Amino acid sequence: MERTRDVITHQALRVALTANVVLAASKIAVGVMVASPALLADGINSATDVAYTIAARHFVVRASEPPDDDHPYGHGQLESIATLSVGAFVMATAIALVIGGINDVVRIFVDGPTLSDTSLVALSIALATVIIKIVLWLVTTKQADQSKSLIVSALAKDHRNDILSGGAAATGIFMARLGHAWADPAAAILVSVIIFRTGYEILGEAADDLMNVQPTGDFAAEVAKVAQSIPGVERVEITNTHRYGIAFVATLTIGVDASLSVRDGHELADTVERRLVEQLADLRAVDVHVEPT
Repeated sequence: MERTRDVITHQALRVALTANVVLAASKIAVGVMVASPALLADGINSATDVAYTIAARHFVVRASEPPDDDHPYGHGQLESIATLSVGAFVMATAIALVIGGINDVVRIFVDGPTLSDTSLVALSIALATVIIKIVLWLVTTKQADQSKSLIVSALAKDHRNDILSGGAAATGIFMARLGHAWADPAAAILVSVIIFRTGYEILGEAADDLMNVQPTGDFAAEVAKVAQSIPGVERVEITNTHRYGIAFVATLTIGVDASLSVRDGHELADTVERRLVEQLADLRAVDVHVEPT
């Protein structure tokens, strides 16, 4: 499962990086040629996507390294750090869009619209971006569901953001061609609020993971159910459960017959640990304590 998840994660990052490089180069080049500030700004947004995707790939590669003496549970938390960087980039992009949108609205009302504000070429590029990003969003969302990866989920949300920003740019440019040039930056300001909220959500998910927020009660109940089903276990108390990347590490106490020997108690604890790791795919390691009942 872990290997399949790593393959899906690396594939999603490769596709996102390739698409963002192509989109950034295209939008920046066309934006300069037709003197379109809106398209150029969108191209810079795609360039920041390239930057954070490269950083995320670096962290994810490190996260898949096996456990060592200094990191006995592996390096999975690095994926959460990568997700944290994605959220920060998304929020920074939203703030930049708000500032740029306000400046453009003021410019249009003070100086009037320019030809670039109604460029048909800019409209075509914006629509193409929306189509490409819809495909990427659908594919990456499916990959996130399959892998349960925080970083892939963050990529899917960022693709959705790009659909919104590209759609806002296309709508704004179309409205500008009808004589409402202010619509483009105004739409960008509205979309940036949604983008900022998405970035905040991504940051929150990564922060919860890094701060070892306890999993849902369903997972704890599942651990207890498996442990309780083992002959000799009379009581189960889960004392601590925390994440390491996608996997969990659990510490629990089992109650056993007070007449059980120390050797038999340890053998029972080993059986519980082994059975839990075998039956629960999301559980990487278990530490079982034995108490007489």
